[in-house]
Amino acid sequence: TFRRQLARIVVLSATGAAALNVVAAVTAPLETGAWAESIWRYLSQRRWTFHVGDVNAAGAYFAMASLVALGLLQGSGRRRLWWLLPFAAATAALWLTGSASAQLPWLLVVAAVAVRSFVPSSGGRPLQVAAAVLILVAGVGFWLALGRGSSAATTSLAFRRSFNEASLRMWASRPVFGVGVGQYRLWSAH
Repeated sequence: TFRRQLARIVVLSATGAAALNVVAAVTAPLETGAWAESIWRYLSQRRWTFHVGDVNAAGAYFAMASLVALGLLQGSGRRRLWWLLPFAAATAALWLTGSASAQLPWLLVVAAVAVRSFVPSSGGRPLQVAAAVLILVAGVGFWLALGRGSSAATTSLAFRRSFNEASLRMWASRPVFGVGVGQYRLWSAH
């Protein structure tokens, strides 16, 4: 079908971009002359993106592509395991961007897919509902707690809350195609 073909194209193009990011991150320490000593420092202390200048936009791109690959992996057929490699590549590139704003939602979706996959369909509904309610209550409690206190962490979380609210407004205004990669700053004021 057209949807499946479109999903494949999205995942395969993201796999190419992910491969460029991973290669750039792994080969950059070669320039130091001490690859083994500097590889971990390069991978853990730098934020990598090769195809777009905004690490958060790159993180969101790889998160979406990784989740589409996960959906293709969940499909039926003998060739579904082929999608494990693009899933791993996009996930590695997501990690390399260091974008917490992309990594946290990705983690929540992967956890939800795992619960859905491993809980039996008969009798598993109460567990799924309980998990969803727990996540919702924790999220609302966290959201309400942002307004109290004046620590640096609270200030940081308040900024993130503002960013998330702007993101939700942008999504509501253009839910199908979005505003475009790298357009957050321009559209966040609307």
